[in-house]
This record gives sequence, structure tokens and C-alpha cells, in this order.
Amino acid sequence: MPVFLSTTKAKQVLPIRTPIGNIDGKELGVGASLWFAIDEKIEELQNQLIGKGVTLIGAINNTPFGKTLMAKDPDGYIITFLETI
Repeated sequence: MPVFLSTTKAKQVLPIRTPIGNIDGKELGVGASLWFAIDEKIEELQNQLIGKGVTLIGAINNTPFGKTLMAKDPDGYIITFLETI
């Protein structure tokens, strides 16, 4: 049975379930992309995530849309955070 995550600002509900595991040797989340636009400075978020022991994927990147930071959730899925320009 899925667990539901609700965000208050965007009023979105995301179903989350137990991952089905490694399929055909592929990394979890391959083919899926989850992005969150953030209101705070991405450097502040980076420091918070590091302080909580979250695995970060590389450094902050500058893109045409703003700054991005990628992290792995506890199940190994990659999440991208975006500080818009």
C-alpha cells in the first residue's frame, strides 16, 4: 500500500511505495526525474543536506534555468533541487 507525501505550498500529493529493487542491473530511478523548485538559496539547502548526512551527487550546477543540486533519497532515487533565476 502506498504512503502519500503531501506538500503544503504546492498542494501536491505524491504516492510513494516501497521500491521494487534493482531491475535488470539498472540504478533506481533511471528513466524518472523528480525536481523541486525551492525558494531558498541552494547553498543553504546544500549545507542543510550535508548536515543531515544526505548523499549529494556532484556540486551545484549553473543551468539556463537557475542553480541545481542533486541528491539521493534514502532508497537511492535521485532528486534535483532548482533555485530559479
